[in-house]
Amino acid sequence: MRFLCFILLLPLLAFCQELRPYSKTYSQGPLELKVELDRTAAGVEDSIALTLTAVAPKEYSVAFPDFNKGDALKYLIVQQQPDAVPAPCQDGRVLYQRRLVLEPVIIRETFKIGNFTVGFKKGDEAAHEIDTEEIPLDISIPEDEEIQKRLDAELKSSKKPYSRLEPPSIVPYVAWTAAALVALCLLVLLTRYIIKKRREKAALPPPPLPPWVIAQQELDRLMEEKLPEKGLVMEYYNEVQLILRTYIEGRFQIRAPELTTEEFLEKAKSASNEVAKYRLQLEQFLTHCDLVRFAAQVPRQQEIEDTYTSCRDFVNATIPAPGELEGKEAQP
Repeated sequence: MRFLCFILLLPLLAFCQELRPYSKTYSQGPLELKVELDRTAAGVEDSIALTLTAVAPKEYSVAFPDFNKGDALKYLIVQQQPDAVPAPCQDGRVLYQRRLVLEPVIIRETFKIGNFTVGFKKGDEAAHEIDTEEIPLDISIPEDEEIQKRLDAELKSSKKPYSRLEPPSIVPYVAWTAAALVALCLLVLLTRYIIKKRREKAALPPPPLPPWVIAQQELDRLMEEKLPEKGLVMEYYNEVQLILRTYIEGRFQIRAPELTTEEFLEKAKSASNEVAKYRLQLEQFLTHCDLVRFAAQVPRQQEIEDTYTSCRDFVNATIPAPGELEGKEAQP
């Protein structure tokens, strides 16, 4: 009977030996950590169950490692299942458990679960840590012909021997990310440059009005004020002669407002521009204005109107032809 039971148990024992499960417990005072694997030998299409069981007094909190960071489970696909609800133990401590499913992502000559750390913390005290040991794994390629063909095709496409396969290189991703960041920076700089130029263009003051336009606007304003009708004849003559003198200064660069009539006429006599052609007309205009301003001569209504007309005619007659000023500025 015993021999028969032994014969029946042989397949089960062989199966367990083939799987080679793993279990190890680490202790540190009242703290305890148990690491279990349902197998340490598996094929490329098998999964491995990793169970972490921590036991600690109820005033402690447990921090399992984040296996998505670090190299503890390098070359393995990690599927973390929901943590078990902490359960009380008979000795008053609390049991915490985390289960993960591991799948090989590549085939290597050596495979292992690297050492990792589980933290235990009590209130504000310094954390206690339990470090585990490395666990070697045996990942084998099955002899099935169809699986072999599929693996060979995948490995040939990678252009690397299956025993030297590494995770995908991150260099292309880094390069594309850097290129995208550079393009984004260039776009931001270009946008800022365009906005700056538009603001500068909007902030530029408008070009100054030509002197003949200013003179015509001032003459229009003077006409609308109707100073003679208000009895302000002296003010009217002061305004009209000042408009003419200011126009001559802006148009011919003769500082007429600062010169007396005699000085201005002498300057106009020696001038080699259009002012010399109108010297007689200007002399009559300014002399008449001086008589009203300084000799208290009372002008007739027709003289007032002629004074205005003479000033406007001189301005209109001396407006430069299109391109005349540009040609003079271009000369050395």
